[in-house]
Amino acid sequence: MIMISKPVDYSTRNYRENKYQFRPNVNVLESDTTFELQVFLPGWDKSDVNVTIEKGVLTIESNKEWTNEDKHLWKHREFIPKAFKRSFLLPDNVIEEQITASANNGILTITLNKRPVFRKEVVVQ
Repeated sequence: MIMISKPVDYSTRNYRENKYQFRPNVNVLESDTTFELQVFLPGWDKSDVNVTIEKGVLTIESNKEWTNEDKHLWKHREFIPKAFKRSFLLPDNVIEEQITASANNGILTITLNKRPVFRKEVVVQ
């Protein structure tokens, strides 16, 4: 069962007119107690990324744009920081108030705690 829905993909809609032409890779892991999103963001600082939750949707967004401040003449470049927006519909069992995020070595990790599942065993008499 997929608990986090397919992300809303802002990168392919109106490609030429859309500022969200970059789409970072995301891994989604699930355990009994949490979901974990790992967003691959080489070259980004944690201050460049916003994580918001609104109406059950988790959105990861950055408006960072690459500038050639050092005036290098690049011969080849495969990654350039660009604006992006990724959104995920959260399942009902996520505790929104307990979502945490951390950034380390170019990976943004977002941890979503699940509500505990209480199962009461009924004794048949």
